[in-house]
Amino acid sequence: MARPNRYPAGAVIDAIQAAYGIKTRAAALLGCTRQTVDNYIRADPAIRAAYDQARESLVDLAEARLFALVDCDEWPAVRFILSNLGKSRGYAERPDLALLPPDPDAGLAAFQAALNRVYGRKEPP
Repeated sequence: MARPNRYPAGAVIDAIQAAYGIKTRAAALLGCTRQTVDNYIRADPAIRAAYDQARESLVDLAEARLFALVDCDEWPAVRFILSNLGKSRGYAERPDLALLPPDPDAGLAAFQAALNRVYGRKEPP
């Protein structure tokens, strides 16, 4: 026999929203364990939707704070934005391996040929 729900769905949704989807915080607000909150999220589509929405709201809040730091010229925030959102413009911390030639020796040969041209060396036969 299934155990009856201890908390009404509305109370669980309110706790999840107040905690921005952080399950441990929601559990503390309800007075239960994190596992209990997990069980409610898995069992009820409305609670799951509220959880997903709360997590999106948390990301929106963090994004707004990040943009505020960029407005204040905080270098770590600027660097984070460029290295993540500016990758397509060349602001990457690691080279994109997909841009390298498929044959590493071909890239090395082209590099050596360019160096030879710059320094006026003859190309090897």
